[in-house]
Amino acid sequence: MMIGAILATDLSNHFADLGKFRTRMASDDAWSDALGDRQMALDMVLHASDLSGPARPWKVSSVWAGKVSEEFEAQLAAEKRLGIPVSTFLDAPKPKLELEFMKVFANPTWAALANFLPEMQDRVDDMAANHAEWTRQLRESERGSATLPGS
Repeated sequence: MMIGAILATDLSNHFADLGKFRTRMASDDAWSDALGDRQMALDMVLHASDLSGPARPWKVSSVWAGKVSEEFEAQLAAEKRLGIPVSTFLDAPKPKLELEFMKVFANPTWAALANFLPEMQDRVDDMAANHAEWTRQLRESERGSATLPGS
């Protein structure tokens, strides 16, 4: 079971796995102790944990976002140094990257998990607060970059 759960953290399977989980959640069949149900639940919990940075309180989430930005900067530098195609999407402003990550991966995963385990709703609430803060920071940076020197 653990190997399957670890493999479930692979983002290349994210959309398919999340779709299967949502389909299972929509089913009228009760969850059981059967291996398939246990594996799916474990997979989703571990996958959500892997995507938990934006679902933490701001004080923790913002630190993790900084670590991810450092990793992206190192990857971009390595790609340039090696002369391989550069992952230009990683060069976006940090607030934009965080907002996109929440929209595409973290929020759908945590919302589905909170539907399954209502005690996880506080993570979704923290993510909503973090989304508001990243949105504020993005707007602020856009206003700053739109201001011409001397104006």
